[in-house]
This record gives sequence, C-alpha cells and structure tokens, in this order.
Amino acid sequence: MGLTIEGSAMAAGIGGCLLLSGLFFYLAARSRRRSARWRGAVRLPAVVTSLEYQEARRGQGEINDHRSSTQVTLCFVDQGRRYQRQRQYPGIVLTPQLGQKLPILFQRDSGDWILRSEARVRWPIFLALGGGFLAAGLALLLDGPGILASLAAYHVDTPNLAGCLVCALIGLLCGTSAYAALRGVMPDLLRSAAEPFLWAVRQFLLHRYEEVDALCVGIIRREAGDDDVCYYPFFRYCAGGRQLHWFPRRQMSPKRYQPGARYTLYRDLKTGRCSLKPGIQDLFSALFTLVPMGFFTILILSLAVCAAGTLLLAGMGLASLLAA
Repeated sequence: MGLTIEGSAMAAGIGGCLLLSGLFFYLAARSRRRSARWRGAVRLPAVVTSLEYQEARRGQGEINDHRSSTQVTLCFVDQGRRYQRQRQYPGIVLTPQLGQKLPILFQRDSGDWILRSEARVRWPIFLALGGGFLAAGLALLLDGPGILASLAAYHVDTPNLAGCLVCALIGLLCGTSAYAALRGVMPDLLRSAAEPFLWAVRQFLLHRYEEVDALCVGIIRREAGDDDVCYYPFFRYCAGGRQLHWFPRRQMSPKRYQPGARYTLYRDLKTGRCSLKPGIQDLFSALFTLVPMGFFTILILSLAVCAAGTLLLAGMGLASLLAA
C-alpha cells in the first residue's frame, strides 16, 4: 500500500511538473509573439491632458463604477511632432489622473501605440520557468526515488546536488515574494500614512494650494470583492475655464460627503492636482496604517533573510561539491 501511495504521488509530481512546463512554454511563445510586434518602437512619455467620465448612475446620487467608463486623452511628442491619442478605460476609480505621465511605445511607420506596461517582455521569465519545471519533471521521471533519498539525506555539513538546488529554489521564491510585497503593498501604505502630513507641508510651508469651490455630484460605488465595497466622493469644479471632475484615490465613508452639497478642494498650483483637507479621522487613519506597515515590514525582512540564507547555503554547497 505504501509503495502504491508513493508511486501515485511520484506520478502526480511528474505530471504536474510536465503540465506546468507546457503551460509556461505556451505563455513564453505567446509573450514573444506579442512583444515582437513592438520591436523597434520608440519609448515616449505621454501626458494625460483630459478625462471624460461616462457615469452609470445607480439611484439618486450613487455611481456604479463597474458599469461606468472613462475616455482618456494622451498627448506625446516625437521628432518635434505632437500626437494626440484617446483610450477608453473601464470604470472610473482605476483610471489615470489628469497630468499623469504614462510611458508608451510608439511605432513611427504605422502610428500604432501601446502602453509600455502592456507590452512588457515576459517571455524570458516564462521560458526559464518552463525549462525549470521540465528539468524537474524529467529528473523525477528518470530517478525519482534517488532524488527523494538525496533530499532526505541533505545536511548543511554534507550537501548534495538535489538539496542545493531545492535551497536555491526556496531562496528565489522568498526573494521574489519579498520584492512583490515591497513593490505592491508598501507604496500604498506609505502614501496613506504620509498623506495628511504632506498636505500640511504643502499648505502651510510651501503655500502651493489654492482653494477651489466644488460640487459633490455623486458617490462612486466600487465592489472590490464579495463583501468589500469602497466609496469615493465625486466632485465637479471649474479651473482655467474648463469644467473638471475629481475624486480622492482612497475610499471614504459614503456619509461623509453628500451629493448636491458644495465643498472646498485644494488645488496644487504646481501639478494641478486636487486634494481634500485632512480631518481628525484622516490623522487617526494615518496612525493606524502604521500597524499593517509594521507587519509587512517584518514579513518582507523575514522573506529577505530567508532568501539570503537559503541562497547562501545553496552557493556554499555547490562550491563544496565542485571543489570535491
């Protein structure tokens, strides 16, 4: 019975590795074909010059974000010639901001363009993952019991090839996870914690804000999950002879701002971006942000230490095997 279970587990491991290798090879081929289309394109910064929101109203003052859309106008300059392109985004909350710079790829001969984030070259990563899973599957297929025995016999003082490779794999996974948490989570936490204090510096020390009268025309409702609903007040104001719209990038209570009421926005004279005056609850929210920030800091440091330690063990083990 034990042999049967062991053989089934081995077969499942081999099949899983070969299946994943095929999937990553397919993704590598697909990504390479996509990136080949933009070979020779020039990289340019495009500036968001206007935003047109198509709000899908839900009730008297509520806006359904998932049914709404935003038309973004981008302007960029290439070889002294000015170009203007438009792009439709789904929703309102996750769209670019007015004046934001977006890197793009531009084909001079055809005039086609694409956001650089959508044309990132990922095929080498997919190719490396496919090759790694293929090598693991073939190794288990040729000598699965021997590899498992080598892993069970691995010690720091008596390293072997299989154990060193597993240590290197664990180190790479931990390092990648630490990098992903650092890039994906920490910037938003730092921005939330520093936002009220940066507003005070710009207002009272740098005098960069001007007061703008604005009308709350609705509350944007965005469903981020099954029970996770976010609300954002949606304002309309006038600046430079144009009628513009603005909403804060962080969620707020739907009762804090009432549709049809007028409020004061603070417009940055340098960037043109608006903000709201922080209240007491914003200061408390910034302080409470320090709790998840501390948790993710400890998590990132732990993953980084684990990655450094396992990669060091793998390097020392491989060096001793080569020297033997």
